[in-house]
Amino acid sequence: MPYQTTSLTRAVADVAARLADPGFVRFSEAEITGYVREALRTWNALTGHFRDHGTFETVPGRAFYDLTTAMPQLCGYSVTGVDLVQQMQAHLLEPVGLTWTGSDQFTMADLLAAIERRRDQFRLETGVVLQRQRYPIAPPPDGRIVLDEAIATVRRAAWQRTDGTVIPLVREDVWTAQHYAPPWVQAPNRPPLDPTTYSIGEPPPLVMQIVPPPLDTGVLDLVAVTRGARVDLNPVTVLGVPDDWAWVIKFGALADLLGKDGLALDVQRGAYAEARWQQGILTARAASTVWAARVNNVVVNIDSLTEADRYLPAWQTGTGAPGQVLLAGGNLVALTPVPDAGRPNYSVTLDVVRRAPLPPTPDQSLQVGPELLDMIYDYAEHLALFKEGPDGVTSSQPLLERFLRMAGVTEALDWGQTKHRPALVSQTARDEAETTRVQEVARG
Repeated sequence: MPYQTTSLTRAVADVAARLADPGFVRFSEAEITGYVREALRTWNALTGHFRDHGTFETVPGRAFYDLTTAMPQLCGYSVTGVDLVQQMQAHLLEPVGLTWTGSDQFTMADLLAAIERRRDQFRLETGVVLQRQRYPIAPPPDGRIVLDEAIATVRRAAWQRTDGTVIPLVREDVWTAQHYAPPWVQAPNRPPLDPTTYSIGEPPPLVMQIVPPPLDTGVLDLVAVTRGARVDLNPVTVLGVPDDWAWVIKFGALADLLGKDGLALDVQRGAYAEARWQQGILTARAASTVWAARVNNVVVNIDSLTEADRYLPAWQTGTGAPGQVLLAGGNLVALTPVPDAGRPNYSVTLDVVRRAPLPPTPDQSLQVGPELLDMIYDYAEHLALFKEGPDGVTSSQPLLERFLRMAGVTEALDWGQTKHRPALVSQTARDEAETTRVQEVARG
């Protein structure tokens, strides 16, 4: 840990002094500790400040790897629903605990439901968290396949034949098939054709149409946005989004709670929370995780899964020494050629924007330089004053603006100091572009 300037204990005391509460009367020590931690995470989300490299070993025959499990120290998730519940209780001036003893404005069920709803919406809108799912398929007569109810939307689909050949499927619609590939439903007495496209627009919910319908058995290989696990009060159940973006879920949930009719209605703070949610969604879409890659200490190229499917459609079929890393969302990477079986594992090293390193104990130091410490304090103080009502949010707005301005300056300096940074961070953006385009069309 290179920085030894300011311990977490010192930082919490400094923020308490700024709040004119050195004795932790109005703001508890645990509460301020949470704000300092959130400030560090938000800083990293906005700037990609914390970067590191990690290594994982390949598995013969496996193309896809989830960085949250392959490199858990750098990319794993640790924020839980309980963490957000307790932060929100503090923001709402309710007693902090796992049993609701607060006012009639809210219930524990309200908080849990709001967190879960915004968590799933965040995953859907950003595509930051993706999951691979495989479906062994017997030939469906009409090419329609029922998907798992946890799938919110499909980001990528491929068809694997029984001989192991993998064919990426292009997302289209049935109108295209009817007009440009008639007759697209295969007759049993015709030579079988491989599926080439899929549609999720016309079929019923949770149903995928494959065109042309396969006549042979195979495996449907999907990369999808899925709904997360149930948000509950189990202290070990993680939220299911990267730690540095958990603040977005919190503000989205607060916007829902403060927008309710009745005693809970707070138009000004609800609008502020919704604006912070929107800021987080836009920033998360543009964020990148992997910047450079090596296999057995040999530099390899990075590209997006979307472009590999488009321009190198056979990438998932061949095996050998991996020579390229493909990115999907913020957590999935794939290797091509697929690591070959019967050979020693390959060692993959990735330079990543890691989750913010938080002091594990109060006596450990914050890993930011003195030049950034004041901005971290600004934002922690701003978060603390949210519970003082609309006046607290308004009066502390300059602190937020200074924090955001410094985040912009820091990112601009990083871009200026890294000649080819656009190329470094563009791979994830290219994979995200297709989903963003679909969302923009949907919004009109």
